[in-house]
Amino acid sequence: MTSVIFSLVMFGGFDSVNASEISFTILQECGRDVECVHKQMMELSETASEDVVLFVANNLTSLWEKEQYPCHQVAHHMGMFLIGYYNGDFVTALSEVENVCGNSLYHGIMENYLPTKLLLDDITVEELDIVTPCITFDESQTSNTFRQCVHGVGHGLAVVYEFDVIEAVKRCDKFENPRARYECADGLFMQNHNQYFENTGKGAYREDDLLYPCNFVTDVKFQEACYQYQGNIILSRNNFSYSKTFKICEELPIEDSRKGCTRTVSQYMTDWYFSENFDKIVEMCNDVNTNHPNSCIESAVYSLIIYGDADPMKVLCPLFRGEQKEYCEQMNYWVINDNDLI
Repeated sequence: MTSVIFSLVMFGGFDSVNASEISFTILQECGRDVECVHKQMMELSETASEDVVLFVANNLTSLWEKEQYPCHQVAHHMGMFLIGYYNGDFVTALSEVENVCGNSLYHGIMENYLPTKLLLDDITVEELDIVTPCITFDESQTSNTFRQCVHGVGHGLAVVYEFDVIEAVKRCDKFENPRARYECADGLFMQNHNQYFENTGKGAYREDDLLYPCNFVTDVKFQEACYQYQGNIILSRNNFSYSKTFKICEELPIEDSRKGCTRTVSQYMTDWYFSENFDKIVEMCNDVNTNHPNSCIESAVYSLIIYGDADPMKVLCPLFRGEQKEYCEQMNYWVINDNDLI
């Protein structure tokens, strides 16, 4: 890789062809190995121009998505690299990245911004201003980037509160916008979920309580965000039996939590087990309690479009019958027009 960068720097200027070569080289050498990617990006940042570094960051993330890598987490770390590269200037960082891998570059930028701010300003976690940064970026509070910024703040809250998520989620009430409050909580509990799967069972979970921490979150409006990620914890503790997990999801105390739990389990199974086995997706969705079969279809369609390389209209929807087939087709239209499931 060094020779590629050397030739680019030697001839000067920005050359998208050479920058693309660097992206492909990192992809071939690292795949989605976070440490390897970070090392390569750090080396690149020492020799190449800002245009090249930014191009490679965006292009490599797009390549992960096109190559069907489960790319959300590795792209999170790319966002974390970028906020460091821009010396904590989150406005510039957010403005320069592209919407790929489920908006994860935005999330990683803000996830790393909060602990960086805490350290540089030498303040307590209670003094940390979590609201102003995203409003500074978008005063209207209506854009997708604003929402993803707030979601990233939630990730950062989990980190700066050292995964005391029950206390940290209370800070999400600082946002006046109801959707922003939810996005903040969603990011926080997603980070807790990631901590469990990335770091071998760590995070705010208990071996003897499948529902912790969600059953200790007292604010009802935040329970849905918690339980939708809890679904995958329950799934892993049941040896990835979606049938057993769906039954536990159906016993959750709040309707939206039951739906969220079902969605997350369905998406996980589609991403990691059934991305090319469409009959199994249908079998899985038919196993959901009759109250929530559409929650499974929603997640499967979303996963195949956003993270896979399949057209649900051709490979999945025709396998359903009646109302389920119609709903699958509706969800396909919904997702490709950039709408969320929430």
